[in-house]
Amino acid sequence: KKFFMFTMDEATKNAEVVKKLHKTLRSKVKKGYPPDEVWANLLKDSDVLSEYSKAMSILALQYWPKDTSQSRIKWAYNVCLEYFYNGGAYKSAQKYFKQQMYSSLEKNIVTEYEKLTIESELRIFERDWKSLITEKIVLLDVGSCFNGFKEFNEFLVFPIDIAPATQDVYKLDFLNVAFKEVSQSFTSDQFTLVTYIRDNLTDSLLLKAVFDVVVFSLLLCYLPCPEQRLKCCINAHISLRLYGLLIIITPDSSHQNRNAKMMASWKNALEGIGFVRYKYTKLEHFHCMAFFKANETNILLWEKYSRFLFIPQDFQEIKEEKVDINCSEEKFSSNYNIEELIQVCNLSEL
Repeated sequence: KKFFMFTMDEATKNAEVVKKLHKTLRSKVKKGYPPDEVWANLLKDSDVLSEYSKAMSILALQYWPKDTSQSRIKWAYNVCLEYFYNGGAYKSAQKYFKQQMYSSLEKNIVTEYEKLTIESELRIFERDWKSLITEKIVLLDVGSCFNGFKEFNEFLVFPIDIAPATQDVYKLDFLNVAFKEVSQSFTSDQFTLVTYIRDNLTDSLLLKAVFDVVVFSLLLCYLPCPEQRLKCCINAHISLRLYGLLIIITPDSSHQNRNAKMMASWKNALEGIGFVRYKYTKLEHFHCMAFFKANETNILLWEKYSRFLFIPQDFQEIKEEKVDINCSEEKFSSNYNIEELIQVCNLSEL
């Protein structure tokens, strides 16, 4: 393609920096090192994080195709507008409540009280659903790198990353974040709420149930084990207000049905912890999913769902091989598809 007629040296070097780190983390976990220990050691290695952050931002800003029809950032933007401003939230919740009631009736397990409760919840939502249409959409972009959503005026963005590439991204480890309850008095209007979020956001603290949207753009696939992926999804559930959106984008350059079982498994895991799928789209290089937070669930039941959040690399054998960061174009292209690797190895595109 014409787009890839640039000199390959810098592109391949930065793509390999990213690929090497992900592979190293997975390899350590497979060898038996505790995942939490592997992650903690990564956070302490400022040199590795700095190199990784720089590589990611270069790939995203300089080598990402400008085809907006295949842009995952634009996909997330359009889904948010549809959900919050064009009736998507109302239709989804209405469908969800009715499915809950009819499913229970078909199984003959619903009591009259439960039926009345479901109907009451639907009426309450029908009365209050317009509160979801906020002045602006408060969005938490996890693994943001360089704040890829800042161009959209409809969003109030809180970008976070363990290794920010720009000064407008907060440094925060979402995997191990603590949550703080929010007093009702701080949620009375959006300005007060956003100010309170900003004032309380530290490198280890977020507010509970205040975000309209949480975005995982190529985040889960970079974590080395299913348990950490589930923990991030649980933290997203805690971060979101009721009926807020979790947007998950994960790389896959194969045809839509090749990894259909994996996508079905992810859906089962997320629905098991209190989400309901709102939308799914397969772009050329990505699976794009949106889920809304439907209910609060029993945290004791969440652990069993971690095994569903697998990726193909979880099943690959450990190979002891040294990655040559300074590999030539000829050597690199003999082992990898450069276009696919660059597509996968970045966090956000313009």
